[in-house]
Amino acid sequence: MATRGARLIGEPNLGVVERVRSETATAPRGLRPRHGLRELVAEVPAAVWLGVVVATSACLRYALALNDPAPWIFPDEWIYSELARSFASSGHFEVWSSDWPVRTFGPLYPTLISPAYALSESLPQAYGIVKAFNALVMSLAAVPAYLLARRLAGRRLSLFVAVLVVLVPSMVYTTKVMTENVAYPIFLLAALAIMRTLEKPSSGRQVAALGMLVTAFLTRGEMLVMVPVYFSAIFLAATLDTRAEDERLRASRVIGRLSAYKTSWAIASAGLVLFVAAALLRSPSGLFGAHERLIGQIRLTAAPRWFLYHVAELDLAVGIIPFAAFLLVTVLVLTERASSRSARLYIAFSLAAFFWFMTLAALYGTQPRAHPHVFERYVFYVMPLFFMALAFWMQRGLPRPRPWAGAAALVAVLLPALLPYGMLLNGR
Repeated sequence: MATRGARLIGEPNLGVVERVRSETATAPRGLRPRHGLRELVAEVPAAVWLGVVVATSACLRYALALNDPAPWIFPDEWIYSELARSFASSGHFEVWSSDWPVRTFGPLYPTLISPAYALSESLPQAYGIVKAFNALVMSLAAVPAYLLARRLAGRRLSLFVAVLVVLVPSMVYTTKVMTENVAYPIFLLAALAIMRTLEKPSSGRQVAALGMLVTAFLTRGEMLVMVPVYFSAIFLAATLDTRAEDERLRASRVIGRLSAYKTSWAIASAGLVLFVAAALLRSPSGLFGAHERLIGQIRLTAAPRWFLYHVAELDLAVGIIPFAAFLLVTVLVLTERASSRSARLYIAFSLAAFFWFMTLAALYGTQPRAHPHVFERYVFYVMPLFFMALAFWMQRGLPRPRPWAGAAALVAVLLPALLPYGMLLNGR
């Protein structure tokens, strides 16, 4: 079983495919197979198909957005609209003619949509332009998702992942004036930058990854969670790589691999010093702005329960099967030393992202509310990671080793039953 598992999760044997293509091309004309629809489709460049996916998604999303004549998620849509309008007219972020702590809401999105308010003659016209912008930008998430999936699967399955990424229920944000429209592709771009760094931790790639973390934070304040995601992924990748090379997991080897990220450690240390200095010189409200009151209401004892609720909701949102594939692939990669390095790095990043985003949402969920609810808008970013696991599993021939396959399926099916539907479906 171990040998079979190692073969199933090892590097794909693409040489066979290339040899068959070469032999077909050099065969006598009369013996060559006729090009059918499948062959013609395969010859179309992946970039063209990605363009089709993005364009189709953008058009469909904009058509759906036309059914929403005005913002209705308050106060969020109204706040982002006001921030964009004030920036367009004065170059400053204001709400009700007063300064607003925009860093906790993310200044990038209102900055990007501000031209719609500067160039429009009316608010309805500006709202229509913003929805067109939303539909295009959020649909562009398919591109980094494809590039990430290519590290695990072939072209066809990676395109399949790109399609699934623009079909998630959270794409409904394209009809709203909400920062999620930009945060979704930015998260995937940050994930791509982190994966490139894990593959080859050069100083340039580390700076690029940290730059994407800053961009993510400027897009949405909660994206600060990407910082622990990044450093946790580094540690997990170093541990998995060391374990794959040596039967005994040696701390010295792990530390040696971690030293390759000295640029990241240096920049992080400088950032921590600046944060502590700011905390000493300014009040907590100066650091956390609009989130200060929320942070003070977190109940740590209730966090595990809300962590489970958010995992169950995410399982249900992706359709159960991708979540089960993620559980199974994680076990396969962690238990087999012969797993490919690309698979190990994917697991390192995915586990880090999954844990920290679920923790963030769980902490927010513990705050007392008249109508408790799960924070889907904080966790839907990791859905593409489940689709990539599904593509990887399909690429390897759908291995179902006992008892792991049964356990993964059982957990994925039963988790949604743990949700307190009576409390969550509250008429909001």
